Amino acid sequence: MIGDLRAQVTVLMPAPITDAGGGFEPSYDAGTNVDANVESLSSRRTSVAGRDRFRRRYRLTMRYQEAIGFSARIVYRGVVHRITDIRAGGDRQRTHTLTMEEIV
Repeated sequence: MIGDLRAQVTVLMPAPITDAGGGFEPSYDAGTNVDANVESLSSRRTSVAGRDRFRRRYRLTMRYQEAIGFSARIVYRGVVHRITDIRAGGDRQRTHTLTMEEIV
């Protein structure tokens, strides 16, 4: 399994910035590069500004990182993706599998 981690992705963790109104503006840290196994899934069609667009989806398996949650973002091939599902690997928490899709 670990030998199959041939792709490289960047994990962006949330680092919100305080705005002038006392709220928070979403922001992400510089990111950490990790090795992963990435598989293509079926695309999902969305409509943006009256135009159909297809969001690419992927299944990503990587070494387990406790800090990864739904608020993290994944950069793969220069495109930012949101995490839509997180599952623990069947190998005693050594890996986890994420489902992710492009942010339109």
